[in-house]
Amino acid sequence: MKIIFFEIDAINVKRYYLDVLKEVINSNEISILIENEEEERKLKAFGYEFRIECLEKLKGNDIDTLIKNHDVFIINGQRIPDIYLTQISNSYGIHTVYIQHGLYIPLMKRNAFFFISKLKKTLRYLNYAIRSSILDSNILLFFRFFLTHTLIEKREYNFKKTIGFPNRAIVISKYWEEWHKTYYFNEDFSRFTICGNPELIRYQNSELGDDSIVYCYQTLVEDGRLSKEKMYEILENLITWSVLKKKELVVKGHPRMGHEAIAFFKDHNVKIFRDSIPIAPIVIGHYSSLLPAWAYFGCKVYSLKLEGHNIQESIVKTTQVINHLDEIDSKPYKESKYSDIKEEVSYYFNYTKDYGENVNKIIIELEKS
Repeated sequence: MKIIFFEIDAINVKRYYLDVLKEVINSNEISILIENEEEERKLKAFGYEFRIECLEKLKGNDIDTLIKNHDVFIINGQRIPDIYLTQISNSYGIHTVYIQHGLYIPLMKRNAFFFISKLKKTLRYLNYAIRSSILDSNILLFFRFFLTHTLIEKREYNFKKTIGFPNRAIVISKYWEEWHKTYYFNEDFSRFTICGNPELIRYQNSELGDDSIVYCYQTLVEDGRLSKEKMYEILENLITWSVLKKKELVVKGHPRMGHEAIAFFKDHNVKIFRDSIPIAPIVIGHYSSLLPAWAYFGCKVYSLKLEGHNIQESIVKTTQVINHLDEIDSKPYKESKYSDIKEEVSYYFNYTKDYGENVNKIIIELEKS
C-alpha cells in the first residue's frame, strides 16, 4: 500500500512514525508530507530514502494530486493543516487515519508574541483555515478555528460535512476514546481502535542514585505557552532548591527543546538526558505526558502548577500536584499503594511494546476493505 504521513516538525516524523511504526514502514511504500521548508531541510538532512514533499511549496491542485495518489493518509494531530488535509483526503475516498501521539488538553493558551514571532507560519495557518472553511461550505468554521487556536475556546469545530474528520482513529486507551468524543470528534463517531502507548519504546532507563532529582522539561516557551522570563524564574528556583537540598538536579530533555534552554542548563552544570529516561526517587514536572511513566516505575512524581495552566485529570490522578517546591517536604506524598498508582497509570496511558504491531494490523485491515 502507498501511505503518506503528515507532520509539522521533522523531529516528530522520527518520534511518532519512524521509531514506533517499523512494521508499517517496512511493509508499505511510504511518503512524508512535511508542513514547511525549514522542517523539510531538517528531514532531508536525516538521510531518509522516503519520498519527501513540502506542503508550503505545493500550490493549488498539487496538494490534491499528491494525496489522491496514495491509499492511506495518516495524521497524528488536531491542528488546522491536519484538518484541512483530512478534508482533501476524504473527498477522494482515501483511507484517513488519525493516530493519537501524546497527552492532549482541551484548552491551550498561547501568548500573542508566539503568533507575532512566527508570523509566516501564522499566515500559512490562516490560509489553511480559509481553505478548510471553503471545503466545508461553512464560513463559521474559520471563526471556530480562530477561537479554538487563539482564544482558548473548547475544541468543537461543528463541521457541516462529514469530511471534516478522519474515518479511523487510533487512541491510547478507553479513557482517551471518550476524551476524543468530547473534544475532537463527536459522540456519534465510533471507528476507534485502542492500540496502547508507545512512549516507553523510545527510551532506555538510566538509573540514578538517591541523591538525584529529575526535572522533566516541556517545550512551554517554544510552543508559546509560557514566557521566557517565567520559565527561567522557575528553573532558577528549581536549581536553588536542589542545591539547598544537596541533591543533584538532572533534566529529561525534550526533542524540541530550544538552544537557549540547552545553554541555560549547560551554564548551570545540569546534565540533560536526551535518549534515555533518568530514574530517581523524586521527579518534578508540570503536565508532560511522560510524568506518569515515572510513577509507573515507582518514583514520587510532583506536578508543579503554573498560573493559568490546567493540569489534565490523567496527570492529577497519577502524580502529586503542588503549588510550590517547598510542599515536597511539607506535605506527605499521596497515600496510595504502588499497585493502585500503577493501575491508574495503566488506565490512562496503557503502555505497550506491541504498539507498532497493533497499528500495522489496522493498516492491513484497510488494505482488505
